[in-house]
Amino acid sequence: MNVTIDWLRKKQIKGAGTEFDDAIQLRHVDPASKTVPKAEALPYETIERDEIRARIDKAIAQLSPEQRAVILMKEIDDMQYHEIAEALGCSIGTVMSRLFYARKKLQTLLRDVYENI
Repeated sequence: MNVTIDWLRKKQIKGAGTEFDDAIQLRHVDPASKTVPKAEALPYETIERDEIRARIDKAIAQLSPEQRAVILMKEIDDMQYHEIAEALGCSIGTVMSRLFYARKKLQTLLRDVYENI
């Protein structure tokens, strides 16, 4: 049950506060849509997001090829450990180890980014 709750928290919709945004008029909403569209980001928010994304991409590029493959498969492709192990032809323990060290290195490289958010 806790795993399911954690998964739901991880998958929650960002910006849920805009779901009932009065600035978005009903005439702009498709009647078939399940939620109200998110308001457009302000220009400085877009620039900040792009800068952070560039920093993350640069940090991922600094990982070893093995660590990079594992972190991308897990975090971007949302693959399970056994799927990653099968794709890379290694053990689940190796996947877990590479993932641990990749996250640790990214945490070090991006410390200033997440401390300022």
